[in-house]
Order: sequence, then C-alpha cells, then structure tokens
Amino acid sequence: MSYSHAVIFDIDGVLLHLTRPEEQTFFDAFRVTLGIAEEHLNPDWNSYRVRNDVAIAEELLERHLGRAPDAAEVRSVLDHYVGTIENGLAAGELVTRAIEGAADLVNTLEEAHRFHLGLATANLRDAAQARLR
Repeated sequence: MSYSHAVIFDIDGVLLHLTRPEEQTFFDAFRVTLGIAEEHLNPDWNSYRVRNDVAIAEELLERHLGRAPDAAEVRSVLDHYVGTIENGLAAGELVTRAIEGAADLVNTLEEAHRFHLGLATANLRDAAQARLR
C-alpha cells in the first residue's frame, strides 16, 4: 500500500545558510532607497515584531517615516532588495551555501515518489527562488 506524505521545508537554516552578504543586501535596500543609517537597521531578526521580510520592511519603514508606510513604499524597498539578490547571484557576487546533506535529502524524498515537497518561508518568494536556484 502506498502512502503520500507532505514534507515542508524552511529555507534559511534548513536548506540554505543565510550568508552575511545575502543578509546585508536586505538592509542595503533601506540605505540605498531611503538613506536610512546603518545604526537604525538591526540585523537581529529576533528583534522584530514579526519575522518575515514584508513585516520587517514595514516595521523599519514605520520607524523611519514615523507613520505606517503605504504599499508602494514597501514595494519600492523590497523590489530593490530582490533585484540586488538576483543580480548579485547572477554576477557571482553573492553565493548561496547549501546546508550539508540538504540536496541529498530533497533528492531522496523526490525520487521516492511518495512525498509532496513544499517550502514555507518568511522570505520574499522571488528572493527565495533566486537563492534556491
């Protein structure tokens, strides 16, 4: 009898290491697009109210603007971030590092034809896809 199971992976810390240069591109987007000073950009992900890229962007913009940002303001910063990740990876300036054994595990599960594989991440979809490629 064949059973089907779902296996859902997080990306950072499970499939990929989050490298310091990749992390820095997130915060660089705020410096470049809005001129937010480094000391106002905390790389401690646990210090934010909600730990996902959109919520962190909203919180940083709210602190900087003194009001809730509108969708266009959030999108502008996040589009810059995604573009920087995609361009940096394509140019070889950024390099993702897989967690040891992650690719083998995913391949083994996929080859078993009994598992539906999925991702659940706090990353932006486009940035996550670029990093996983």
